[in-house]
Amino acid sequence: IPVDQPYDLVVAGAGPAGCAAAISAGRLGAKVLLVEAMGCLGGMATSGLVTAFDPMANGERMIVGGIMREIVEAMWSRGFIPRGVTPDYWRKLYHRWTPFKPEGLKLLLDEMAAAAGVEVRLFTRVIDADVDAGAKHVNGVVLQNIEGYRFVPARTFVDASGDAVLTDLCGAPYR
Repeated sequence: IPVDQPYDLVVAGAGPAGCAAAISAGRLGAKVLLVEAMGCLGGMATSGLVTAFDPMANGERMIVGGIMREIVEAMWSRGFIPRGVTPDYWRKLYHRWTPFKPEGLKLLLDEMAAAAGVEVRLFTRVIDADVDAGAKHVNGVVLQNIEGYRFVPARTFVDASGDAVLTDLCGAPYR
């Protein structure tokens, strides 16, 4: 199996958590690889067409910040949130879902990942892990896509697969 150059961080899964982890780490200067089994970033929001952001306010103020706030504000400013949905939906209103256009989210996440210097591999699955069980350390992962197999070493790994795929391959406990 060919061996890639090492990364600081490999993130398995490019849904909301995986994208946020990868983009944040990339912005901090880490060499990041984001691996996604589907053909786009965004997880179920884009691939599964679950096209409404969860409520983000408590009836008085927004209680969500960081990358999520950046995403929803950018989506609204670019017209990817339908007319009639005002910033109050996510900034103030209680139990108000914010609908969005999934193609807009795909575009925005692609741009944010690229701007952060994140390398993205779509249609790519984590299929195995090299784990030093005694030291409780992951040395690398085996990826599979149309190009075949690759071994990718890294210092740190994030399992944002949604199904604990990497966690299971590493033999770590999970629920």
